[in-house]
Amino acid sequence: SLEADEGLRIQEVQPDTLAARLGLRTGDTLLSVNGQIVRGAGSIASALRGLSATDKVKVEIDRPGRGRQTLETTKVAPKVRGKRI
Repeated sequence: SLEADEGLRIQEVQPDTLAARLGLRTGDTLLSVNGQIVRGAGSIASALRGLSATDKVKVEIDRPGRGRQTLETTKVAPKVRGKRI
């Protein structure tokens, strides 16, 4: 079970965003980003600050009906022939 101040519930995932590339879904609870516990939007920004576009972003989530999972991608979508994928 989650503590009251643990994690941030995902309300919506916009297409073509880091959240979408990670595979986050509405209803997931984001628990940590690169090992830093998420207590609000500010902690997400803090965990991502200073990362280069090719650095890995690793998140731990709690997915309803599935439990805790780890997801990973690069901070910015890689380019293929000048287009982001």
